[in-house]
Amino acid sequence: MSKRLRVLTAALLVAATFTLSGAQEAKPEAPDTYRLRGLTEVKVDELMRLYSAQTGRPIIVQPKALPESVTVLTGEAESNAGVESLLRTTLAQYRLALVQVGEFDQIVPTVEALTWARTVKPDELKRIEPLLVVRTVVTLKHMTANAVASALRNLSNRQGGLVQPIADAGRQPGAVLICDYAENVRELLAVIDLIDQPREQAPDAMRSEVITLKHTQASDIMAALQSACGDNVRAGVDAMNNRVVISGSNEQVERVIDVVNKLDQPKAK
Repeated sequence: MSKRLRVLTAALLVAATFTLSGAQEAKPEAPDTYRLRGLTEVKVDELMRLYSAQTGRPIIVQPKALPESVTVLTGEAESNAGVESLLRTTLAQYRLALVQVGEFDQIVPTVEALTWARTVKPDELKRIEPLLVVRTVVTLKHMTANAVASALRNLSNRQGGLVQPIADAGRQPGAVLICDYAENVRELLAVIDLIDQPREQAPDAMRSEVITLKHTQASDIMAALQSACGDNVRAGVDAMNNRVVISGSNEQVERVIDVVNKLDQPKAK
């Protein structure tokens, strides 16, 4: 190789080095939002790459479990969608969830996300990504844990939601463990606020009571009980366990309970 050719080759290598260095320095950071307009096809692996670049957290996934792309329909004007929110929403459509496991994130079936759910306090939910799977415990003030859990169970996510009563025989009314998407948990807490009320604040609300008699046979006071009930209260007898079952509004049931207590007195000696 001639001296002139060697000089020219060295100059080209130096120029290429500076060009690559400049390109690396000018490399843009991952955007916080994904620009959408009209009917847009979004590659799922691109969302994963942008999310990982933003958070610095690698993602572990089985590629066969993911769709190649999803289609998003927006209005005529351009709109921006948060990358994390768009990724989590996309995964939820396929019953998948993004969970944090140590230094990595994993994409797992929603039913398995309960194992990796983050434990939070109820007042932290407003600051959490809506489709992050979380768990929390709500201490009840008035209603029993079993009653609240029964009311909420059909409202949780069918692909991985959990509502579990925590009953303590020595402390009533107990608490409820909820595990679901953060947005669902927020809605369930709103329902609890509505139903976990003192009975005296809702005199027309329906309720049932089971009273175990101590001194009198249930069958012996049934006639007097039916007379006290009136038309809008139902009363029944569990003769085997010597119990009385009453159903009606709070106000009516309280009145009948008072009658039962007066009738269930020790016999005079």
